[in-house]
Amino acid sequence: MTKLCILADADSIHTQKWLDYFSGLNYDIHLISMRESDYKYSGNVKTYVLKPMYKNKSSYIFLAHKVKKLVKKINPDILHSYYASSYGFFGAVSGVRPFVVSVWGSDVYLFPKSNGIYKKILNYVFNKADVLCSTSYDMAKEIKSYNSEKEIVITPFGVDVNLFSKTSEIFEKESMTIGIAKSLEKIYSIDTLIKALRMVIDRTKDTNMKLKIIGDGSERKNLINLTEQLNLNENVEFVGRVKNTEVPQYINKVDVMCLCSLSESFGVSAIEASACERPVIASNCGGLKEVIKDNETGLLFEPQNENELADKIEYLYKNRCVAKEMGKEGRRVVLDVYDWEENVKTMSDLYERL
Repeated sequence: MTKLCILADADSIHTQKWLDYFSGLNYDIHLISMRESDYKYSGNVKTYVLKPMYKNKSSYIFLAHKVKKLVKKINPDILHSYYASSYGFFGAVSGVRPFVVSVWGSDVYLFPKSNGIYKKILNYVFNKADVLCSTSYDMAKEIKSYNSEKEIVITPFGVDVNLFSKTSEIFEKESMTIGIAKSLEKIYSIDTLIKALRMVIDRTKDTNMKLKIIGDGSERKNLINLTEQLNLNENVEFVGRVKNTEVPQYINKVDVMCLCSLSESFGVSAIEASACERPVIASNCGGLKEVIKDNETGLLFEPQNENELADKIEYLYKNRCVAKEMGKEGRRVVLDVYDWEENVKTMSDLYERL
């Protein structure tokens, strides 16, 4: 039985999805995390929690020794870090091979650009890795700008196409319901969507138009204040955080999904919406411009441009047959490219050859 040591956030939905799959195969899995989780992993997943002394990134240096000692004790056949900066650093320091690093987004798009030392840390991690994994081709290009020699395997965050599927038609009502499912953080620019909603309501005179915001985060209060300032209290619903298994229910309650990210490594929320046959309006950045085919499965707009976003929303509001066709095409693309069962086989094949 192959012994697999994963360095990752135990409370991340992505960690949970990957390990749920591999726990059903012939693997002895050891998960080392800096955070506890209430999630119930399978019996063959042993979890270790090593918390940093402080909340700043410098505390990772002190924690690295403990992680290294634990990894040596586990003595895995394969060491895999999910996220290049923190967990990647722990894996690099441990010195265990083969060493795989999955890059997930801000660890390559933002982390190395904020500090010269962070850039050196990322280069160190990439140099120590045997294989690098990217969720999108766009992010793979970003990785290559730091290390052009390492093998990069594309491993998309696919979706369960049985769980994420259409259970209701779009535009069953005369008005329109828009949705967004993201953490309420500045990087996801949800304020742009709220401002665009105000514009579309003013243009169409449809005061029954709704926006469902699914998720929670540090910007919640600011977004609620903006909603009140724009007199949208009756139009905007802050749903809060929901379980991943409940997300399809909410997607099926909306007609169009919007994603306004300033940076996005892949865009799993877009894939989830497409799987449910919802057209997606997304910012033209990162992995979003890769997973959304402009004018085929959705529409793209320039980040933070609420006027252009309002135009796109209004277009689908007035062209509902087009919106329905985009949703159907989105489902076809997901089945062809982003079926979770097919995507995880790519990682499984990688493990087999290491």
